[in-house]
Amino acid sequence: MADLLESADAAALRLADAAGVTVRMLETVAEFNQSLAVMEEVWGPGSELVGPGLMVALRHTDNYVSGAFSGGRMVGYCVAFRSVAEADCIHSHVAAVVADHVGRSIGTALKFHQRAWALRHGINVIEWTYDPLIARNAAFNLIRLGAEAEQYLVDFYGPMDDEINRNQPSDRLMARWYLDSDKAIAAACGKRCGVPADPDLAWAPVPPDIEGLRHTDLEAAARWRFQLREALAGPMSAGARIVGFDPARGYALRKDA
Repeated sequence: MADLLESADAAALRLADAAGVTVRMLETVAEFNQSLAVMEEVWGPGSELVGPGLMVALRHTDNYVSGAFSGGRMVGYCVAFRSVAEADCIHSHVAAVVADHVGRSIGTALKFHQRAWALRHGINVIEWTYDPLIARNAAFNLIRLGAEAEQYLVDFYGPMDDEINRNQPSDRLMARWYLDSDKAIAAACGKRCGVPADPDLAWAPVPPDIEGLRHTDLEAAARWRFQLREALAGPMSAGARIVGFDPARGYALRKDA
């Protein structure tokens, strides 16, 4: 276990350095207030998915609230809280990186810092939801991190009014990251998780850029939502399992699981 903790800490520091940021836990009201600028840049003016007051309470009760800093400026943050149902699990509710720093692997640095913190606190699983139509998020979660997409949640949050999610059902996949698994350990070393060789896999495609499509053709974007819901929700509730993701083909589904 000591070796795992040391390697997790080392990976977190290495990835933050590669991204050109410092990732650390937030502790002061001033730092919590800085997160509002990040939040509004990502989700639009007036967005307050996790406000500073709630962040204060979460940190006071030893939950995970971190920020990524570049040159003294907060350029990303991540918030998670402990699960009542599972003592060894935290739910990662929100993570974001400002637009002018996207593409620098800051999100990767945040997640591996979160992994190291969780393991140090006796937590072996991190779960979070993500929009299954966003191909880059699916690739990040399933290929880069080695997480598992385990449950399809129909309109999970209900109507949402931020600039990213407005006017569409909030369907989500629940991702679970098993922090001491072979996949997570390999991912910490930079290895990508591919799709297993299996000619009987079913494929559920996603558009290459659903975010752009929502700005140009909202009806087409809605059709993609219901098409993917049909391809995943029923089969997964019947026992099928997502075993990987390919940006060109979509989700790989093993229906005899």
